[in-house]
Parts: sequence; structure tokens; C-alpha cells
Amino acid sequence: MRGGDIIVAVDGEDITDNILNQNLLLIRGPAGSDVMLTIFREGEDDLLDITVTRGRIEIPTVEYEMLEGNVGYVELFEFNAQATSRLRAAIRDLQSQGAESIVLDLRDNPGGLRREAISVADLFLGRGVIMIQRDVDGNVSEFTGDNGDLAEEIPMVVLINGNSASASEIVAGAFRDYERATLIGETTFGKGSVQGLYDLSDGSQIRVTIANFYSPDDITLNEVGVEPDIEVEDTRGQDGEGDAILEAAIEFLLSQSESAGQ
Repeated sequence: MRGGDIIVAVDGEDITDNILNQNLLLIRGPAGSDVMLTIFREGEDDLLDITVTRGRIEIPTVEYEMLEGNVGYVELFEFNAQATSRLRAAIRDLQSQGAESIVLDLRDNPGGLRREAISVADLFLGRGVIMIQRDVDGNVSEFTGDNGDLAEEIPMVVLINGNSASASEIVAGAFRDYERATLIGETTFGKGSVQGLYDLSDGSQIRVTIANFYSPDDITLNEVGVEPDIEVEDTRGQDGEGDAILEAAIEFLLSQSESAGQ
């Protein structure tokens, strides 16, 4: 399957009128069993049937490697409670291997904990505001970072796409406003709001938007997203295509390195 595919039926059962939890119950099942997903894909004349074998999926917090030209690549999958510590360890290891620049991949990162977004951004930024939050009553809170982290000077590129959301946009927006990194890829999702969960008497819950967050320059992110400095289509998963965004990032960093060495 590809990003943007829309599931319209599960094992032949139309799900377009169901709520999300109903569909999740139909899609999930015992590991090793098969489920047939009928999807709508933009550009295709007919619906597509795809058989998927169910399995337990373990999502890592961070994966990293050294690329050509002493470029360190690190992908952050979500802003969970371990995001900052594992990212810090990855950056430190890449630097020990001789990384002279960093690619931080936030594509398809749906977000997570606000505090982790602040501390992740602070790894690469000096002292200053990282995010501004306004609640429904107009109260303003500023979240800041400090000097002295391990990656405040290293050249870097951040990769984003339409599925980079929430905490990913806090980080990308801060990097944009401080001109700390070049953003390459596609405009982010545009989820710049904070929700509160409230328990109801029948045991259910309601999620209510209680605040919006803004970048350091007080620019809204909600329903707008963060635009890349260099726009490149995310070609991953397309037949016969490579990773055009990552390739553009490596080319950019190597060209910058060559220019600095002249």
C-alpha cells in the first residue's frame, strides 16, 4: 500500500459508513492470518484489492546510519517518552563515526508528546522560544530551549511530508523560523492544536481542542502546516522509484560542504 490510499472495504465488506474503531476491529486479527483490503488510489480507474498478512508490528523510536560524504542519517518515528534520549544517543554515535552533517527524517512522524518535541528541537537549537501555545481563553505560554546541546552547530537538513504532524511540525517550524536547517520534501499535515481528554459518565471519552500552538515567530501551524524550503515529491513506494527526498537532501549537503571547502 501507499500513502494516500483509502480503504473502502475489508474482506469484501463496505466500511465507508463505519466509525474508525469498527474498521480497526475488522482489519486487526491473529498474527499470520490474511485480510483483503479494497482501496481507492488516486490515478487508478478501478478499486484495488490487496491481501495483507497480519503481524505484530514493532515500531522503533529511532533508526540511523552513516551515508556517503560523512552524512549522518537518523529517522525519528514518533515523539514518545524515549525520543530525545534515543535521538541524542544516535547523534552522538554518528558524530563519533565522523558525521559532518545530519539528515533528520520526520516523514510520516505523526507526533506525540509536546515535551519531547521541545527537547528534540533543543538538541539542535540555542537558547530561545521553540513553541508558543494559546488556549481558548487567550492565555499564552512559551516553551523554550537552552544553550549547550551536542548538535547546535552541525549542518543539517530536515525531511518532511504530508504525514509529518503535530510534534513534528513544532520541530520543523522552529527550525524554519531560526533558519537552523533546510527543510526538504512536502508541506506538513497542519495539526497545530492541543486536545484534552474528558471522561463521560457512561464510560466514554470526548476529545476537545483546548489550545493551538504556533512557531517561534508566532506563525500558525494549524490547518496550514510547514512548507519546505526545497519541494520534492515523496516517491517512496512508487513502482521503480527511489527516495527522491533523501537523495535531494544528500545532494544538498554535499554541495554545501563543497562550497564551504572552496
